[in-house]
Amino acid sequence: MSMNAPSIDRYSGISQSLTDTM
Repeated sequence: MSMNAPSIDRYSGISQSLTDTM
C-alpha cells in the first residue's frame, strides 16, 4: 500500500479517527 495518492492519506486519517473513537 505504497501508492502516491492523497486518497490514501485521507483514508489513513479517517482510520485513525475511527480507532480513536473506539
